[in-house]
Amino acid sequence: ILYDKSVHSNFGTLVLQGAVKVVSGEEHFESTLGPWSCLGFSVLEPLRSPGTANDQDCSELGKLQTEPTLFPDFTATVVTDGCLILRIERAAFLRHKRQPVLNTNGLTFSEASEKLQKPNTKTSL
Repeated sequence: ILYDKSVHSNFGTLVLQGAVKVVSGEEHFESTLGPWSCLGFSVLEPLRSPGTANDQDCSELGKLQTEPTLFPDFTATVVTDGCLILRIERAAFLRHKRQPVLNTNGLTFSEASEKLQKPNTKTSL
C-alpha cells in the first residue's frame, strides 16, 4: 500500500514504470494510473502563514514545514510486478528546494550566463 485512506503521509509519489490502483470517494471509484502519474504532491507545497501573499513561504513555522500534511481521501496500491516509483519525502524536498540550482561562483546570474555563452577563443599548440 502506497497510501492508505485517512492515514497521514509526508511524501509525494511519482510512478515511473508499472501501474498503481487508486480507490477513492464514498463510491470507491477505481482508477489505474500508469507511468508519469503523480500522487500526493500537494504535501510538497510549502506551508503559508495566515495573511501572507501566495508566493511567500511561511518561514516562522519552520518546524511545521517538515510535519505530515497529506491526509489522503484515497487508497493507492501497486498492481503490477516490477512497478518502479519515486517517493519524495517532504522534509528532503523542502531542504533541497532551498539549494541554488546553479553555482555561479559569486557572479550574478546574468554575469554567469554571459560567461557561459562566450566561446573559448584560446588555442593551444
